Amino acid sequence: LDMPFSAVEMMKKGMDSKLLQPGNLDSNLKYMWSLITALPRQSQFYSNNKDELTKLEDVFLADANGTYLGYTNQCVKRNAETCLATPPDWSFGIDYKPGEADITGFERCPEYCADLPRNMSKEEVLFYTAEGTGGKPGLLKGKKSYDPRVRPWYALAVKAHSLPVWTDVYNDVLEEDGSHPDIGISVAQAYFAGDELVMVAGSTITLQHLTGIVEQQKVGSRSDTEDDSRLFIIDRMGRMMASSQGFDQVVRQEGDMRQLYYHETNDSLVMLGMASLQDRFGTDFSKIKDSDVHQSCGESATYICSHATLQSGASDFYSLHLIIVRVQRRDRFTKEILVDLARKDSDLITTTRTLGKKMRHSLLITIGVCSGCILLGSALLVIIARQVTWPLRQIVNDMSAVSQLELDADKMSCYNNKSLFYKIEEIETMNRTFVNMAAGLRSFSRYMDPYVVQLLLLSRQEAQLGVAKADVTIFFSDIADFTSIAESLEPTQLMQLLGDYLSEMSGIIMKHSGVVGEFVGDAIMAWWNVPWEVDGGRHTVVALASAMEQQQRLAELRQQWCQRGFPEVWARMGLVRSQVLAGNVGSRERMKYGLVGDGVNLASRLEGLCKKFRVQVLVDRATYDSQGVVEEFFLRPVDLVAVKGRQSTTELFEVVASKSQVRGTSLHDMYSKFCNDFEEIQRAYREGQFQRALELSNEYQKIWPSDQPCRILQERCEDLLKHPPGEDWTPVDRLFEK
Repeated sequence: LDMPFSAVEMMKKGMDSKLLQPGNLDSNLKYMWSLITALPRQSQFYSNNKDELTKLEDVFLADANGTYLGYTNQCVKRNAETCLATPPDWSFGIDYKPGEADITGFERCPEYCADLPRNMSKEEVLFYTAEGTGGKPGLLKGKKSYDPRVRPWYALAVKAHSLPVWTDVYNDVLEEDGSHPDIGISVAQAYFAGDELVMVAGSTITLQHLTGIVEQQKVGSRSDTEDDSRLFIIDRMGRMMASSQGFDQVVRQEGDMRQLYYHETNDSLVMLGMASLQDRFGTDFSKIKDSDVHQSCGESATYICSHATLQSGASDFYSLHLIIVRVQRRDRFTKEILVDLARKDSDLITTTRTLGKKMRHSLLITIGVCSGCILLGSALLVIIARQVTWPLRQIVNDMSAVSQLELDADKMSCYNNKSLFYKIEEIETMNRTFVNMAAGLRSFSRYMDPYVVQLLLLSRQEAQLGVAKADVTIFFSDIADFTSIAESLEPTQLMQLLGDYLSEMSGIIMKHSGVVGEFVGDAIMAWWNVPWEVDGGRHTVVALASAMEQQQRLAELRQQWCQRGFPEVWARMGLVRSQVLAGNVGSRERMKYGLVGDGVNLASRLEGLCKKFRVQVLVDRATYDSQGVVEEFFLRPVDLVAVKGRQSTTELFEVVASKSQVRGTSLHDMYSKFCNDFEEIQRAYREGQFQRALELSNEYQKIWPSDQPCRILQERCEDLLKHPPGEDWTPVDRLFEK
């Protein structure tokens, strides 16, 4: 269920970023084609299972005008290689219905609809095969009278406004040939511009396909010749959603298709699993909670019954709540456990026999040298001595770990050891003192980057004032409009939000080998490549990857916070590669590890300039020219500026996206065009070709109307054309404010 939900979520993000628009159906179809082809393959790649059934059956869009677009993934067979089929072995379908306000049906999709019939009905959806490389319509398969605005998914999504919703099970799901209605569930989400509905995105999973996925799962040691296990899914009403026994146990197919209740399956193992659930939770299935308990069930406790709950959705009211039940024979459930225990028993017997032989050999040698009484006394003294010194050895081991700044309390024996010999007063005092010292060091490590503290401890020297030149990548970020956010929240809510934000962002920085220098309110300062070298000089690539991952994680947190009633949180980031002085700065009594140099100030200024250009990440020319940057990221030139306090010119670049995340999809070509077209506008402007730059920017605005850097260039060109500059004009914008 994650796959349809993720597809709808990505279409909603496409609407937010204007990649999906009601006026450009060609662009919408390209975006949807990348989803229906890329997401299932990605799932098979990470699961490393080419025989896995695809988890995404279709994606579709509809608008208030009655327009309907959709792609269906017809690859639902066991062999997933058919997903890669090419003509004539089609594996994808495309659905299209023009809107009521369309005159010809082609004006909004001149590319994809070019070969469609000229007399299309505005009340019917047409079903075509989809061409295997680009998703364009191929062969006509059928048509059907259809209005998306009266479908359950459309009405429920509009009612929920901007929240994703799951429908209840409904039949007459739109099939690819328009002639065989099915039964299933849909997830959908509406997009509004203010109070006006723009589009509704959705995806469907049929109960037959869900049953196919369940049938692929291995339950215990079930074989082809023994029918001794069940895996099935029900909803909160007790209706069957899927079964390992096939679709006939889920839906009655004679006459009108209808979902079966569990007691209508006449399956003894299904009834056994449900009886186990009712014994524990009663007959109200909405009160069933997750449990790790495997309960004996059936006559003579022959079977093991277990269950898990599954929830998908953003709110409890519009979410999908399912219960997964497993029933299998006890002997098959415990077979592997018994085999493992038998192996361990065998190993124990072998080890015991070997040890016995050695002990007998030692005893014979000792008897030959010493008398029985001396042997007994010596053995007793050795045992006591070992037991007394054992706690001391544990404390020594813990001290060695602390010297390496390994401060995990769960791994230290001194925190949880209850040995009798720890009660000796001197040992207990030593242990308690060490515990207090470790706790103090653990608290100290939270005030500065733990890697810097670890280097200080490993140096075996006292920290001294001093700096040295270093080639670093410097990072500044802060939360946009943080003052307004702080005024809108209670103090406890603000600290909770800020704590979550700083923890997540700093965690990503340190994961990418960065040093978190300090927090200033909502701002973060960090750097790479000092005091240790990062990735053989490619530290700028690592820093940019960290920045892009932070923006991606913040988008996920933003959705969670909005669901809790918090305002939207956006972050601005500036990165600069520069030579600075790095080391211990401050006074002899109080010092910190930090950076000093012009690059630090410039990185802070770039973060502030993000507000002017309404972008998320800005970098300078040195960062752009760094090894591997242009190969790994999409960047575009934004402006030439001279920030306040600096005479030299700084060329600004926006980091748009990571190439590795969109490689092989239509987004790769879109981002490439986004950057290359704007670079051409900048080139014309900087060469003084204001009329050409204005014409190019007007064309650019038609595709990306909300782009602020393009709007700024338009205004400059219009002003320069009205008031031509002198020969001393330069494209550098001198800033007089920070």
